[in-house]
Amino acid sequence: MKDLLYKEFRLCWHPAMFLFLLFGTFLLFPSWPFFIAFGYIVFPVNTLFFVDRANRDVFFTALLPVRKKDVVLAKVCLVAIIELLQIIVAVPFAVINNAVYLKGNMVGMNTNFAFFGLVLMMYAIFNLIFLPGFYKTAYKVGMPIILAICAAAVYVTAVDVAVVSVPVLRASLDGLGSSHMASQLPVLFAGIILFASLTLLAYRISARRFERLDL
Repeated sequence: MKDLLYKEFRLCWHPAMFLFLLFGTFLLFPSWPFFIAFGYIVFPVNTLFFVDRANRDVFFTALLPVRKKDVVLAKVCLVAIIELLQIIVAVPFAVINNAVYLKGNMVGMNTNFAFFGLVLMMYAIFNLIFLPGFYKTAYKVGMPIILAICAAAVYVTAVDVAVVSVPVLRASLDGLGSSHMASQLPVLFAGIILFASLTLLAYRISARRFERLDL
């Protein structure tokens, strides 16, 4: 498994990935829907799978003396690492945003603990739809990623509108400062748990579908 993950970074990690991670700096912009900055994750993931398809990476890896489910696991781990790196890059800029713009975000959610928990939930939804969709054929990227984008977009739109417009949610989830941690940390922990569990579920479904494919 370690060798497969090493292969993913050496052969499949495109140099442009580092540029895509810089979308986390968009949190420095004042007053706009910050979920969009994390929605740009579609670009590195899309690039990853399209480049792999062009290089026939799935077929090459399947020829190696490894289990097919481990091939899927390595790719799922790479996608999860990209998503987590996006969050890690964004966190310092979220802190700067909250320190500079004292009035907070006037358009969408503030970048607090609950926000990052909800971002993790968005990634979980994206993974659960895209990864099993791709490994149904191990070739078609377009439709699975479109469906995953649409589901994630509906989710973040509903969350942003609900938190901003519903007074109870706004008071508990949109505040800044340590006084709001009691209501926001559970959302962050829920996001971590859902991200881990749904990504694991996405892997299991993807592995089962990939093992049934006759390559």
